[in-house]
Amino acid sequence: CQMNKDALEVIFDSIARNSYLKEVTLDVSDNPFGDKGASYLAQKVVKVTNLSAINISGTKMKAKTFEELATSLVATKKLQYFIGRRIFTY
Repeated sequence: CQMNKDALEVIFDSIARNSYLKEVTLDVSDNPFGDKGASYLAQKVVKVTNLSAINISGTKMKAKTFEELATSLVATKKLQYFIGRRIFTY
């Protein structure tokens, strides 16, 4: 699917409002949402307290944006699995 920043907003707003989810696995792989989407993801991922796994392979972001996202992912408490291949664009 070709998810953009707007789609990420809908997904994260829905996850944040759903108090019944015990564990969230998020696969946004192969969605070239780029730096804007990755920056948004970095802001929102810390608010998903039940995020246990994320796959950002093929999302096409710059290394600097990945650093921002990685910092946010480290701050998540329950994250156990991270997959990221072919994520950089130059």
